[in-house]
This record gives sequence, C-alpha cells and structure tokens, in this order.
Amino acid sequence: MQTVGYVRDLPGSADHTLYAQRERLRSWGRSTNSPLVAVFQDESNTDDRPGLRTLWAGVSEFDVVVVDHLDVLSANLITQELIVERLESVGVAVVAASAPALGNVEPPSRAALREVVRNVVSAQDALSELLAPRGDLERPPMFLEIVAEEPAGLDSESAV
Repeated sequence: MQTVGYVRDLPGSADHTLYAQRERLRSWGRSTNSPLVAVFQDESNTDDRPGLRTLWAGVSEFDVVVVDHLDVLSANLITQELIVERLESVGVAVVAASAPALGNVEPPSRAALREVVRNVVSAQDALSELLAPRGDLERPPMFLEIVAEEPAGLDSESAV
C-alpha cells in the first residue's frame, strides 16, 4: 500500500506549520507501519494549490492520502468533503492523522453537513449516470409526436 501525505500552511498557529504537520504525518506513518512515499505541500492559504494539483495528477500511484487534519484540505467544510469524495471515488482513502480522540467526535452540525454534501454528490453522480449516453440507443429521440385521436364515428374522409 502506497501512502502519501499532504500539508498546507495554515496561518495563525505555530502548531500548524508545514514542518509540524510533516512531523506528525511521519510519526503517524511510523506508528501505523505506513511510511510515506511522498509529501505534497502548499505553502500559502490561497486558491493557488500546486501541491494539491500535483497530488491529484498522480492519484493512480497511491492508495492513501494522510493529512494532519481535514482543515488542511480546505477551511470550507463543503470543499473538504468534495475533495475527500473525489479521492475516494478513485479508490484513494483519506486519513486525518490528528483525528479526534474517541469520545471527542465532531459537532453534530459538522457531521450533518458532511452527510448532506455526500448525499448531494451521490445524487449528482446518479443523475450523471441517468443522463449519460447509452450505446443501446442509435439516435435518441429529439421529441415525442403527440397524435390526437379522432372522435368516434368520424373518419378522415368525412371530416371536412
């Protein structure tokens, strides 16, 4: 199993420096016997994320992405869940090395939001599948022809 890490600079806390995150990921790798084969990083908290783009470009080469905590993926919960969902959709697990201890779970509102996002993504996938072109249709119909029935007792020759 190939495991990679992802770290991102999160301003405002010495505990979330790139160095501190990398060390926690390495420690997690040693404790789980899952050494990291690579660590991708983004140095600023902006929309420019070359490390994340590079990770995605090589996604077929590994099985697990470990982050210090999910906020590294994005501060926005919806974006976090979309990133996790996209990675999982191609068979890559996402692990938070500093996951909450047992009994110290996510607030219900955060868990509920994650569930809503997963349901929306699932519904989008189902709709995409439903609307995808099928090989069994030679040419999909562009419209349906509606034919009105003639009233009983009239034929087309007598109706003028």
